[in-house]
Amino acid sequence: MACTECRQQKIRCDRLDTFPDPCSRCRRVGVQCVYSKEFRRQRRPTKTELQSQLDSLRKQLCLSSSNGSQSVQVQEVVVPPADISSPSTAAIQTPLVPTQRQDSTNIFSRASPSASVPVSIDHEPASSLQQISSPDCQTSPQSLDDLQITARDIDHCFALFKDHCMIYLPMDGSLMVPNECHQQSPLLFWTIVAVGSRKYADNPTLIILLGPKVSKLAKLALFAQEPVLLTIQAFLLLCSWPMPFEALSNDITPVLAGAVLQLATTIGLHVSGVGQEFARTRVNQDPTYRIARGKLWTLCVIVSQRIITVNGTPPLVIPDTYGDDSEELSSFVTSSFRFQKKVSEFLSMTILYIQNHALYKPADELALALDPIIRSAVDRLVQLEADSPERIDRFYVLSAQLHLLSYHLFKHRSAIEDATLLAMYELAYRTIELAMELDAELSMAEYGPIYLTKFLHSAVITILRLGRAGIAQQLDLERGQRAYFAVINYHKRHAVRPDDAFARFSIILTNLWTSRKVFQYSNGLVDSLRVRSKARLGMSMVYDCFWWWRQEFGGQSNVYGDNHVDENTNPALDHFAPGLDNDQLDLVDLDLTPIPDLQWPVFDKFFTENWPSLDLDIGISKQ
Repeated sequence: MACTECRQQKIRCDRLDTFPDPCSRCRRVGVQCVYSKEFRRQRRPTKTELQSQLDSLRKQLCLSSSNGSQSVQVQEVVVPPADISSPSTAAIQTPLVPTQRQDSTNIFSRASPSASVPVSIDHEPASSLQQISSPDCQTSPQSLDDLQITARDIDHCFALFKDHCMIYLPMDGSLMVPNECHQQSPLLFWTIVAVGSRKYADNPTLIILLGPKVSKLAKLALFAQEPVLLTIQAFLLLCSWPMPFEALSNDITPVLAGAVLQLATTIGLHVSGVGQEFARTRVNQDPTYRIARGKLWTLCVIVSQRIITVNGTPPLVIPDTYGDDSEELSSFVTSSFRFQKKVSEFLSMTILYIQNHALYKPADELALALDPIIRSAVDRLVQLEADSPERIDRFYVLSAQLHLLSYHLFKHRSAIEDATLLAMYELAYRTIELAMELDAELSMAEYGPIYLTKFLHSAVITILRLGRAGIAQQLDLERGQRAYFAVINYHKRHAVRPDDAFARFSIILTNLWTSRKVFQYSNGLVDSLRVRSKARLGMSMVYDCFWWWRQEFGGQSNVYGDNHVDENTNPALDHFAPGLDNDQLDLVDLDLTPIPDLQWPVFDKFFTENWPSLDLDIGISKQ
């Protein structure tokens, strides 16, 4: 016969052994030990119900304050850490605990286990165990180190982020209010403010001053144990909208992209469910929590793989238990979101397959190994293009097709069919034209994520290279030129600072277009279709152009060494440079010439040489 308190808490009662004295649990917690036959155990309020009660109290408080009436006082509630091994802890009742909601479908809304069960730092923010009081209706000013940010600037930056940036993250739901966000995760709060301030006209210096401080916060949060989910969300934002950097060696997005996937798998986001197997304590089984984790994992996959792909490094493909067509994924992810995940994973797996089975074959075997892979993959992407739910989804499919077709430039010109080059050129300007349509609708140049811009790099370099090849007379050069110039202007609007990497990219693209020496080897031969290195995978043709720019405009020598005759070169060359015999060819042999071991600062130093710099101490070091 258990007492009512022990029955309510579902705890073993020793009343029979202690009668007529109270049971040991009631004595410890200081409550009356009562036995009643009529007692019926009552269900505790769910987290959603508790959150609804809390929201209602907040609205009453705001309404009372705005009407000048007496404010509704909301008592501060301290949520103690629950311990299932301690019966006394379970007896504490917290009917108005403002726990984090789980019913939101937005990654930026909070999702945490119930306060009545142990909370693992592997899964949730520590704020769920902290003292929480009712927030004011008005946004509070905040400071980061010595930088003071007004409430007005915070509100405007949050509004810019919500209205213009969140559309590129296929999530539904609402954004946390600034005060709440700052309380839950300072890193996420300052990241949102920084992203919103990138194009904040009322204070254009805010992003310049705030950027280095946010980057420092991200570095400190990388090894912090909590709050993991909110840290992952902040990293995803920094991958998509990084703080301004002057050179590629200052770009931390590839590092963050890898960290995102590692953090996500460490807490079990890749496994459908609540991650109980990856926690040290019991985790709440609320279905809304499962949904939040599933959405966050899908976003981790998409953003990380895109960043790594446009960086020209091998993408990371981590098997998960969701599946593209699973009922569980379909229940909480939009069709556009599922489509983007399918395209991203397909592109990543194809890149890895090319790298492992074709890329480093001997020159005379490369075409035989490479062509079937590219043909099959592009055909599949063409099929997916027809099923694109949105125009932005179609842009990603076209970019994936062009990325795979660029591997053809690793072959000898004689092994590349003219039809393939024509298709690449048409695909390049179609991709750019679609991007400009999206830009006109969404102001994508100002607010779009970085990987959209880097996908356009492949398109403009394709137009540049093929326009200088012997096949140029068969191309729509005027349409290609319009697309090329559109991307130059796009970069100018995408840039945050007048001396950041994207502002300089617009100048580099202009220099490459007007140059008469680009793709010209030491013997005078112009071969725009040869890519001198395979190290950057599908982005190699882009980085190779950066080296061509560096040779002509940066005063650097050719690090690839073009003093080797390619014995396998076919005499049937493009006639862009007529009058040259095959014996005069002075091209690099991709298979025989070792690629120099280039360090990051050395490789990207040319982006910082002889460029004017802002006269501000913003903490971004130059290499």
